[in-house]
Amino acid sequence: MFLANIQGKMKKDIKDLLIYSVDDDKDERFFIKEAFTDFVDAGQLRFFTNGVELIESLSEHTGPLPDFIIMDLNMPLMNGREALDIIKNNPVWKEIPVVIFSTSNYEKDIANCLSSGAMKYICKPASMMEYPKIFESLIKEITSEQ
Repeated sequence: MFLANIQGKMKKDIKDLLIYSVDDDKDERFFIKEAFTDFVDAGQLRFFTNGVELIESLSEHTGPLPDFIIMDLNMPLMNGREALDIIKNNPVWKEIPVVIFSTSNYEKDIANCLSSGAMKYICKPASMMEYPKIFESLIKEITSEQ
């Protein structure tokens, strides 16, 4: 499979996707890393512990933008909803697909994130064994939309 990068200048192999993950929970970051490395090289994953770190990195970064961002909703300093709003209101970043990956299954949270521009809202599963299947499906969805 191939993915046209956000800038539209070249196609990328799945193994070359640049994925940003934002989650304050150390265990969740580990589960996400383990699940994604079944599909992409570990060097293509960047981890942040809150929205402030993510926005600072996007602001300071001069290289390619991430192919997508997977972000927790409930985090300290800047939560996922606040970071999503900043991303979607920035003309340079607004086309980056953002997936909210949260324990919250409140309909209001889901509706608010989707109406704010999240590509998808995924409730975290009870078992880490489900992560690879979720992320494989997500990667297929992301690459088929590009």
